[in-house]
Amino acid sequence: MTRKPLLPVVLLVMMATAVLLAPQAFGQSAQTGQSGYRVAVVPYRLVGVTGPQLEQLSNLAKHLLEVTVGALTNMGFTPLSMGGQTLNIDDSAIIAQAKQLGADYLFMPTMTPQGTNFSLSGELIPLASGLKGSSTMTAVTTTPEGLPSTCERLIMMVTDHLFGGGAKVVDVVITGSTLTDTQSLLTSLRIRAGGTYNEAKAASDIRRLYSTGFFDNVSVEATDVAGGKRVNFIVSQRPQIGAIAYEGNEKFDDDDLNEIVGIKVMDVASDTLLSTAVSNIQRFYADKGFPMAQVSQQIKGAEGGRAVLVFTINEGGRMYIRSISFDGNEFYSDGKLRRQIESHKRTPLLSWITGTGKLDREKLNNDSSVLEQFYHNNGFLQARVGDPDVVTSDKGDGFDITFPVVEGPRYQVGEVTLGGDLLEDDDPKKIMKLIELKDEKWFNRELLQEDITRVQNYYADKGYAYNDVGANFGEVDEEGRLSVEIEVMPRHLVYYDRIDIVGNEKTRDKVIRRHLEVAEGDLTSGSKLRQSQNNLMRSTFFEDVNIAPSPSDSNPEGQNLRVEVKERPTGSFQIGAGYSNYNNLFGVIRLTQDNLFGYGRRIVLEGNVGSGSNYFNFSFTDPWVGDMPLMVGLDLFKYYNSYDYYRKDSMGGAIRAGYPVFERFYLTGAFSWEKIEISDVSSTSQYLQSMMGNSVNSAFTIALRRDTRNHFFQPTAGSTARLSWTLATGLFGGDTGYNRYEAEFAQWVPLPIFKGWAIMGHVEAGMQKETKPGGLPVYEKYMIGGINSVRGYDWYDISPKDPNTHETIGGEKMIVMNFELSFPLLTEQGLYGVFFYDMGNVYTSSQDWALGDLKRSYGGGLRYLSPMGPLRIEYGRALDPDPGEPSGRWEFTMGAMF
Repeated sequence: MTRKPLLPVVLLVMMATAVLLAPQAFGQSAQTGQSGYRVAVVPYRLVGVTGPQLEQLSNLAKHLLEVTVGALTNMGFTPLSMGGQTLNIDDSAIIAQAKQLGADYLFMPTMTPQGTNFSLSGELIPLASGLKGSSTMTAVTTTPEGLPSTCERLIMMVTDHLFGGGAKVVDVVITGSTLTDTQSLLTSLRIRAGGTYNEAKAASDIRRLYSTGFFDNVSVEATDVAGGKRVNFIVSQRPQIGAIAYEGNEKFDDDDLNEIVGIKVMDVASDTLLSTAVSNIQRFYADKGFPMAQVSQQIKGAEGGRAVLVFTINEGGRMYIRSISFDGNEFYSDGKLRRQIESHKRTPLLSWITGTGKLDREKLNNDSSVLEQFYHNNGFLQARVGDPDVVTSDKGDGFDITFPVVEGPRYQVGEVTLGGDLLEDDDPKKIMKLIELKDEKWFNRELLQEDITRVQNYYADKGYAYNDVGANFGEVDEEGRLSVEIEVMPRHLVYYDRIDIVGNEKTRDKVIRRHLEVAEGDLTSGSKLRQSQNNLMRSTFFEDVNIAPSPSDSNPEGQNLRVEVKERPTGSFQIGAGYSNYNNLFGVIRLTQDNLFGYGRRIVLEGNVGSGSNYFNFSFTDPWVGDMPLMVGLDLFKYYNSYDYYRKDSMGGAIRAGYPVFERFYLTGAFSWEKIEISDVSSTSQYLQSMMGNSVNSAFTIALRRDTRNHFFQPTAGSTARLSWTLATGLFGGDTGYNRYEAEFAQWVPLPIFKGWAIMGHVEAGMQKETKPGGLPVYEKYMIGGINSVRGYDWYDISPKDPNTHETIGGEKMIVMNFELSFPLLTEQGLYGVFFYDMGNVYTSSQDWALGDLKRSYGGGLRYLSPMGPLRIEYGRALDPDPGEPSGRWEFTMGAMF
């Protein structure tokens, strides 16, 4: 699952702030709220956030603080901001500070990213006797863009008890609206059928309707009816847009602007929508090198009862950044600081290729935060970087930018201790191992936050979901060392009260619950939730999965889980044709259903007809039998392959079973029975001639597997491992007799610098031994080469040769090693690139494992996750070809690697 970029979201939050911070538009003074309560607001505490995401979400949290202040004001409170973000998050100190400000209440919010969701939680704490506070409330949004409205909903939830009292409400309606969906507006109001009506709630709801931007006037009329009151919100609808026009645009035509303006015919001309459209046009011009473009909008008359929206544009001249400098930096050079930021000055060749050098105000503001974070992570805890000063050059052809910097003193890490309310079974040494700051020389703010998150996760995995972990600073000694106490407050154990599953129209609830690592009544666990989400995504049933915890509405010490799934089509009918080096021309017909009747059962009907082989297969797999994680499966097949020197016809079947034994290890067993006919032997080799005729191969296979890949086709992290033993016996008329032992391991490691890039190492080894004379025919022996083993060599060409005819006859020992670098080309389209280096060889039972004599190759290729299945086209360059063999070859096939 990919998360949306957060920087554009900051801008959306800021625009929402402009609406929420304008109570005067609703006839309400910001200083005299109707409730009369003064509420102190602390900055949002970020939970479970580390690395680059911490930097982006810190910016977002600052703007959410502004949204919170505006929302409280609009609801009739007097908010008191308690300053910027701080690392000292001791609750008692914050409460004392709020009381000094004269606050009646303290609002303490947190923000927690959960997959693609954002969870906002908050508690209203009373600071004087006789006042009633709230319990912790949680509101969740599925998109970053929904954070402003979610923040307002959270404020509504924690303050709702302060608006109680009044007559019972029988019915609520909205009249005067031409919008088709007034139901969503009604659900956002405090006044609802079955609730109570009073003036405070009515005033709050009037402001809420105004804030949508859909209405010019809003009033309320409460009428006495049988059983209570009927409440009517009377609104005057703002005009709808009938046409959009542009004036003054010379560099770009109307069609270009229509694509980015974000507004269309029939939209309601709300203030938010209009201001967003103006910002979109200005940003478009800035991206094209016109940062001084001015845009205004006006509604002119109407056509057919609808407004004509006109944007007037003064494009200005094309201008770029000429220089970037810093004022006040002594420890770090200008060059060092320039390397930390996104903004760059224009250079003739590089800017033409990369598009750098354009003035982007949003990027500049973020650069200030990035620089400040850089200083804080290198010991300068009091460093401040102000808003950049942008000056137009004397010639008016560019901008000179200066960042004001105050570095302050640099702090080393002093003594790091553990404090707070440790549990009886806590091992302080184990907790201290989670704290990496103690091993650093210079203080690192980001690392401290990561340490806090690790300790929070430690307690969360023990069932203390609402734990608090903070950092208290001590004194600075003469050498500039700052001591830190990591204070823990586990609070109380939390159990899962209810698990709700939504979004599954086909998949049955019990199939989804099988993939969850938690159940009702279990202690909460953050790591098990993350594993549950991974399990569901790996099932291939779902396009997206979000698991959002929230406080239980019936148990103050409980927590509910909401599992939201978006199903993907699990059945497909595929028909097509293609070409591969092994099979030449082929046609494919495949009918699959991965979630048969919603039970997670898989059925496959497949036919593959080619000039070199035919293959027909029926497969059925039930991963859970009798509500147990016992897998059973059945395979029936018939195929023929035409090799260089003989033809092999085969038909048979297999029964399979599997069971998870521990952690991610899976034990499988299978019995296969296969009737084989070897014909058209064109070789004089006695090894190949001995295969002629009919035979039966019956075999038992036991395998232990482990798979932690994050994707089945193009993984970037995780590993696969396999150990297997196959015993071919005379059971059911079997003619073969041998033991086969195989081991395989592959590891994927993501590259930290390039998103989606990964390196992979894979090794596979096998050994066979006859259990009766002639029990290991040539077609069961090892032969490697080709796209699935050592690329650049012909299929099955790496093998011991007949000493007389020099034809491949297979061996009893095999080893293959592969190393790959994979990277995305078109991620959304499923196109990837790969570079590889392969090694491998096959030996007879009498030969030693000669690792210095491995066949080697290198090359690259493309991989495409097509609707027909994974496609691979790769070129391998053989480094050790036999005489007369080509030194390289292109190969194409359908199917995943390893």
